[in-house]
Amino acid sequence: MIFAGLFWLLRSAIKRDYSKMKDFMISTIVILLFIVHPDITMMMFMAFNCIKVEGKYYLTSDVTVTCYEGTHKFYSLVIVVPSLIIWVMGIPMFALYLLIKNKKHIIQLDRIERYKQQKGYMLSRADSKYIEKASKEIIKIKEQFGFIFAGYDLNHFYWEIIIQYRKIGLIMVSVFLTVISPEV
Repeated sequence: MIFAGLFWLLRSAIKRDYSKMKDFMISTIVILLFIVHPDITMMMFMAFNCIKVEGKYYLTSDVTVTCYEGTHKFYSLVIVVPSLIIWVMGIPMFALYLLIKNKKHIIQLDRIERYKQQKGYMLSRADSKYIEKASKEIIKIKEQFGFIFAGYDLNHFYWEIIIQYRKIGLIMVSVFLTVISPEV
């Protein structure tokens, strides 16, 4: 994220236009969070993936670590559980909050796009002024959060969040339902 910030700062400095830098930064952060979210989610769940060997539980990814004892217990309670709450559940929930907060603008974007299609881009001067005025905030929202809702019907702008939670469920299944067997 630091490199992204430096990139947008440098780009804005070269163009001498800092007006869109915040929007581009937010968009970059949203994209990066959604890209790395599944991998970090898997790592968090792996901390609880233990196998029973001779009456004791050991971490599947490192069988030298005894589960729920000593450092594993400490790290699980201090780092992993809060990360599961904040990262795994919180990031998609926060994205949903931002989408719901901007729902009016997202629905308005849909209406404007449909209106333009109906008129065939032959808009009157009054229509153009109304759309231009309404579009400034809508374009800002689309630049910042369009990655989340861009491929879906705008009345179902929240669908990417449902996809994220489905991914979380699949990751849980893939981590906890893996079968470990000794090689023959």
